[in-house]
Amino acid sequence: MKPEKGKLWAFLHLLDYGICRILCPGTDGLDYFLYRFYELDYGERRKFITEGDLSVMVKAFNGDKKSRDWDRFNNKVRFNKEFAAYIGRSWIDDDIGEDEFRQFCRNTGKLILKPADGAQGKGVFFAEPKTDDEISELYRKIHKAGYIIEEVIKQNEKLAALHPQSVNTVRIYTTRSLKDASLHVTGAVIRIGRGNSNIDNYSSGGMVAEIDPDSGVVISRAVDEAGNEYLTHPDTGVDIMGFEVPEWKGIREMALKAHAEVRDLGYIAWDVAVRADMQIIFLEANLYGGVHMQQQPSMTGKKELYRSLMF
Repeated sequence: MKPEKGKLWAFLHLLDYGICRILCPGTDGLDYFLYRFYELDYGERRKFITEGDLSVMVKAFNGDKKSRDWDRFNNKVRFNKEFAAYIGRSWIDDDIGEDEFRQFCRNTGKLILKPADGAQGKGVFFAEPKTDDEISELYRKIHKAGYIIEEVIKQNEKLAALHPQSVNTVRIYTTRSLKDASLHVTGAVIRIGRGNSNIDNYSSGGMVAEIDPDSGVVISRAVDEAGNEYLTHPDTGVDIMGFEVPEWKGIREMALKAHAEVRDLGYIAWDVAVRADMQIIFLEANLYGGVHMQQQPSMTGKKELYRSLMF
């Protein structure tokens, strides 16, 4: 809960923010309010990974964004090709003929269409064309426009109970130590949709809660980007804290196995879904996976955790 605003509030917090940027380098306005730095002393503030810290951390673990390795993750088409063993759903890219596209639509049913280079759920939309005219219209809209087209999966019923309208996913963070190259699960969160939204993205109105990386149990309340807090889902009434993620052992093992196949990258955030048939699949992965989702739900700074793997 933010303090009440006013002229004195604005002056004092602007002054405090300015001092914070000096004493906690890399802090920006998002950090200051997201983690309620105005309620913390400087010792506590320094425990959080700020946006500036994240840039340094990602470069240390993953190197230059312009490298070939980054492109394997930044482009969803290439990711699906290179991690085909973990995808578990039908998909095509938009550089295909109309007849092939029509056949895919008839065989697949409801589709999710994503910008191949997009992030945070931006530009994502759903479609279920049935007639030839509807299929042709959709084809003209997306052909060579930079989209990847995938089947909409049917998710595990326990995850669906949280919010049936969206596929509710796990983001699991794996990190390779710069000291001895050992692999670690350094964090995990569950992302849950809200209202009538078909997507669970935190940046698109969804909520996020922290998962204990050993047990797979949710150990925090959920929060949304505006800082609202939820112990139960406001739409379904399902308890969030204490929720046990299904197939957790398998999720951990798959993320670590996939990361072991990527030798030159040290920090990866994997987005994982569990199908109705209990198959665990990757939706995508991110090399700049924001740590705010790891820190905000429990208001716990993770800087020392990652520093221990760097130095």
